[in-house]
Amino acid sequence: MMFAEFLNQKANSPNDEAHISQRLFESLPIGLAVCDMDGTMVCVNSAFASIMGYSIEDVMELSYWDVTPIEYEAQEGDQLISLQNTGRYGPYEKEYIHKAGHRIPVRLSGVIIQNNNQDYIWSSVEDITERKNFERSLQRTRDELEARVIERTKELRASEARLENILKLAPEAVIIADRDRNIRLFNYGAERIFGHRANDVIGQSVDILMPARFHSQHEKHVQRFEESSEDYSLMDERDEIAGLRKDGTEFPASASVSKLEFGGEPLFTVMLQDISERRQADEERRNALVEAEQANQAKSEFLATMSHEFRTPLNAILGFSEMLRAQYFGPLGAENYKGYADDIYYSGQHMLGLVNDVLDISAIEAGKRVMSKKELNINELLEDCVRNVKNAADRSGIYLTLEIPDTSPPLYADQKSATQVVFNLLSNAIKFTKRHGEIEVSTNVSDGNTMIVIADTGIGIPADKLPTITESFAQANTNPHNTQEGTGLGLAIVKSLVETQGGKLSIESELGKGTTVTVAFPPR
Repeated sequence: MMFAEFLNQKANSPNDEAHISQRLFESLPIGLAVCDMDGTMVCVNSAFASIMGYSIEDVMELSYWDVTPIEYEAQEGDQLISLQNTGRYGPYEKEYIHKAGHRIPVRLSGVIIQNNNQDYIWSSVEDITERKNFERSLQRTRDELEARVIERTKELRASEARLENILKLAPEAVIIADRDRNIRLFNYGAERIFGHRANDVIGQSVDILMPARFHSQHEKHVQRFEESSEDYSLMDERDEIAGLRKDGTEFPASASVSKLEFGGEPLFTVMLQDISERRQADEERRNALVEAEQANQAKSEFLATMSHEFRTPLNAILGFSEMLRAQYFGPLGAENYKGYADDIYYSGQHMLGLVNDVLDISAIEAGKRVMSKKELNINELLEDCVRNVKNAADRSGIYLTLEIPDTSPPLYADQKSATQVVFNLLSNAIKFTKRHGEIEVSTNVSDGNTMIVIADTGIGIPADKLPTITESFAQANTNPHNTQEGTGLGLAIVKSLVETQGGKLSIESELGKGTTVTVAFPPR
């Protein structure tokens, strides 16, 4: 039906109302359709027919329900109710069935208009295929972007987790600070080294991690580093780097700093190590080297001393034995030969003593000296030792006294070792005390320990030699041509024998005034 026929008007001229209405109805680019209340098509324009893929004549043979998919019936029912209640419906979206069979998304709106006392539904129909395609394309783009964001978020979270694990497991302290030197990150290694919890130091100045004397120096270093073009710096190139723990203790440290621009702001990453153990190892290594050098020097001095000590009695033995063998003073039995025989005997005794000293210190240091400790009468032990060296003291013009109480507590020690300790100390005192000097032997009890004290008025020990005088092969005088007789093992043997029994040896001496040696034996 033509639009004018629908209106029951005749178009007598192009300018009359019917003709103008018909031209307007048919020329509008939006689809227009008029249906009765049952959905029968009354009239449509060409835009509507084009949307449906039909000619105007063909589409007029269809009802509204012929082009509406069945799943929209409920929606259409709601729109009809709205139409009956308000006289209008929409706008809303739905789909029409195209002549080719596919569906077309459309946007509908309409009103009820009476014509010739009958209600008709006037509908405007807009093909929104392009918009729907654009929306679908936009949604796909959104979905892709969302998927990428989700994937990137997962990657970032995984990266953050890896970084967190790295920071957690890193033994070094990792600290990130901003331009104002305020702490932004403080890892587990930093917590362990400095003793602070991360939450307690975040936002505070890095100055709390170093002694106050380094604050200005560190500020200048960071400023120079920020202004430089370098992105990496080693802070342990300075003479000293020290960290400050929460408890106030300092520790030596080695640190490296890297610079990173983030959001236009420089961030400084500090990786710091506590090198206390390394410093201690270096110190121990230096001490070991010094001790090795001292031991090597002592060995050299010992060899020089021993060669001198052995040469003297050997020369005497060889010389006097040659006189006896060649009978320079006549047949054997002459009076001079007895003196030579005595010299040979004493030289042999001296050499035997040297060898015994070396064997003793070797056995003690190897732990092969057997100790059999028991209670000893200290008075008897000291009296025997003094009696054995009395002749030597008299020959040297030394006054030797024994000052002990009549009753003393028993001495718990190995008898052989205790006797050797006292004998060696007395021999040393006689050897290094000048004529008309004095040696006094006494005892006392202190803190339950039995003390044996041997004091002399001898030449004394130089202060620089006192710390090492009890080491093996050490002597107060290291010139092999000016030493007293001996290997330098006497005090080393004494110290080893005393300490093996749980005792303690102490020496006090002043050069030119004498030496006091105290041996403390613990109680049983």
